[in-house]
Parts: sequence; structure tokens; C-alpha cells
Amino acid sequence: MHMKKQLIALLSLFLALSPQAFAAEPTPVGCQPIYNGGTTCANNSDLTINKKVLKPGISITPGSSFNDSDFIENIGLNDPGYPVNTLTAFRIYVTNKGRFTLKNISVKDILPPRYVTFISGSGTYDDSTRTFSTTIKELKSKATQAITIQVMSARPDQLPTDGTALCTINLALASVNNKTSQDSSQLCVSGQTVDGRDRKSVV
Repeated sequence: MHMKKQLIALLSLFLALSPQAFAAEPTPVGCQPIYNGGTTCANNSDLTINKKVLKPGISITPGSSFNDSDFIENIGLNDPGYPVNTLTAFRIYVTNKGRFTLKNISVKDILPPRYVTFISGSGTYDDSTRTFSTTIKELKSKATQAITIQVMSARPDQLPTDGTALCTINLALASVNNKTSQDSSQLCVSGQTVDGRDRKSVV
């Protein structure tokens, strides 16, 4: 009987010292672990991000100002796309839904290849990774900050020669305190020029 109690005590000690005892906190529901630490979540409880694209057909120039109503969540396959060689814009809304001020929020917008070319934005752009980056130094509780970047839609030689529109997903991320929220928007580049001609006629 004494031996049995010793075995139970040793087993309990082994379990207490096993690797599981030192494991990190479990990944929250709806999140995925990130290489080198942290998690990415579709909707961080305190930080949310909403990526939108400018409505096709809105004519802009470098430095144009916008209304929130100028942007939509996605461009569908049956919607008019951006004409080739057209200046357009994306907008990212970052919201602090928590009770406390968040500082040094990292925001990234990963541009899809072939479809758009980065033109301008209040941040930095890495052409090798096609990533626009900026930092929100401080975002108070319940506040939202909008970040706008301008891009140029694809050139005629970057699209199919039959005039087919191409659509893709554009991903944006916001990170703070080792947690990341993400959102994506679908955008399409049409097979027509700004004046409505089939792009085959201008190749």
C-alpha cells in the first residue's frame, strides 16, 4: 500500500513537470498562430479592421479627398470593374472597440500582383513584398481611424487579350499587443479602357 502511494506521488510529479505544464496559452477561438509568435484573428476583441475599395466609376486625381460613402466592401464578378490604367483608392478603417487606448498599431495592406500598382499613401511601401505599411501611434477607446492609399489599375498588357475582367482578393491587417485582425476585399479590373473601349483595341 505504501509503495502504491509512492508511485501515485511520482506520477503526479511527472505530469506536473511534463511539457504540457509549460505550454503557452491556447490559441483563441477563430484565430491562427503566427510564425515567431502571436496570433491572427478574423476579429480581435479590441481591435477591428475593415478594408474597402473605391466604387468603380469615381474619377479621382492624386491627392483627392473622399467621403466614406465612396467606398464599398467588395466589387462582385457581375459589377463593373476598374478600367485599365485608372487611378483608384483603397481605404482601411481601424477601430478600437476596447476600453483602453491602444498604441503603436501596425497596419499593412498587401496589394495583389498584376492587378494594381501602388501610387501613394501616408506610410511606406515595400515593392518586393507589395506591402504598404503604416503605424497608428495612438487610438483611443471606441475611436476609428481611416487610412487611404491610391493605386493604379493594371496596364492593358497585364490582362487577358479577350477583354475578360480579372478579380482578386486584397488583404489588410492590423496588429497590436501581439494580436492581429484582418479583413479582405474583392476587386476587379475590367477589360475596358476609361472611355469604354474594349481593351483589345488599345493593346
